Amino acid sequence: MDVDASSPARDAPLPDPAIQKQILDLLILYFCNSEINGTVANVPKTMFTEPDWQEGWIPAAALSTFKRISTLTRTPSHLVHIALAYAPHIFQSSPCGTKLRRISPYEARDAAIASAQNAVAKNVVEAVGFAGNVTAVEVATFFKTFGALRGVEKGNNLGESVWWVEFEDPAVMVKVLAAKSHEYEDGKIVVCGRSKPNAAQIPSSSTSRLESRSKIHNFARGRVLRFKIPDPDTPPSVPALRAAFEAFSPVTSLDLDKGAVVGHVRFKKGVAKDVITVASRMDGIVVGGDKLDCCPLEDEEERLYWEVTQERERNAPPPPSQSHIHRRANLLKKQKKPQQKRANAKQHRQNVISGGGSEETQLNAHGKRVKANDDDGPEKVPGSDVRTAAKEGRKVKAVKRGRVELGNNKRVKVDPLEAMFLGLKVGLGEQEPQNKEGTV
Repeated sequence: MDVDASSPARDAPLPDPAIQKQILDLLILYFCNSEINGTVANVPKTMFTEPDWQEGWIPAAALSTFKRISTLTRTPSHLVHIALAYAPHIFQSSPCGTKLRRISPYEARDAAIASAQNAVAKNVVEAVGFAGNVTAVEVATFFKTFGALRGVEKGNNLGESVWWVEFEDPAVMVKVLAAKSHEYEDGKIVVCGRSKPNAAQIPSSSTSRLESRSKIHNFARGRVLRFKIPDPDTPPSVPALRAAFEAFSPVTSLDLDKGAVVGHVRFKKGVAKDVITVASRMDGIVVGGDKLDCCPLEDEEERLYWEVTQERERNAPPPPSQSHIHRRANLLKKQKKPQQKRANAKQHRQNVISGGGSEETQLNAHGKRVKANDDDGPEKVPGSDVRTAAKEGRKVKAVKRGRVELGNNKRVKVDPLEAMFLGLKVGLGEQEPQNKEGTV
């Protein structure tokens, strides 16, 4: 028969909730697929029996001697109580209540994701804005359009119509809260997350070893504070609210939707509880003569806040960046280049068909466009520029088949055989004979 999870530990009082969460994370890690063999290997063989080995039982007394667990508690019954109280879908205890085993094999990441979803499922959606004569059936019909419901209950707030809506899928609840407000019969319904009334809270800790090891979303704790405006008809401005909280600690962001009476302020450091403690000694946080009702977010409410914030960031449109503008400009330039090339080619074809050309260029015998010879001077003899360069002592060399460089970035096209012959003559320092008039 299993141990009753609701019964307190027999040997000593249970540790703090934060310590219990750390113990639960360690137990889940010790029994996962990647660590179970190491866990069994670290258990002394004298504490095992053959039936225990075959059935997968591990004594809680042996687990309490592990280094990480022993720094948190040395009482074996604490381990059994915490495992059955907060993870009954993972662990099972022996009839005597002194041994633990896992119900089925699992991965640490899957267990971490399930643990996070179970924590979020401990919350409900608090909806404000319905008329006083609206029934639970009408509220349920409205929220069923988003997903399946587990229940609808009217809140006990005096002076306003408040409804608590519980969804079967925590992901649907996160999406509903990410929308901030909804429309119902030409009225605005403001929603926010709340912990489930009279529900057992899963203990929290400053860090989650299971989430860090599994590399899933691990949020910063102790930074969010929820406040409520006393007079919704004359709400203070957001800058005034931010300045009031900035007097205690630097603020990262402040969320207060239009028409809402409940908002959240996020500090840069985990000082939400300290701000409440200091403010209580100073008669609270006062803005515009009105005292704000403030409380820090903890446990499941804090996790839900960060899940909703992450959902809003995913759905937010990307802001225009300067790099995006540059990429767009470069893309337009690349699109214009082919168009300009096609236009130039079209103009060239038209000039060829017309048989003429511009005033600066004309077509040669080979159909290529060259500079026009406006002076109509005598035709140059091939190789004359090469001879002149050789006589002047300039360096002459062949840079490409059929072309000779004359210096000053000037190249001419000559007969390859003639260029080779002239290159040999210039290299030997020979000069061509001159006639009596001194001409070539």
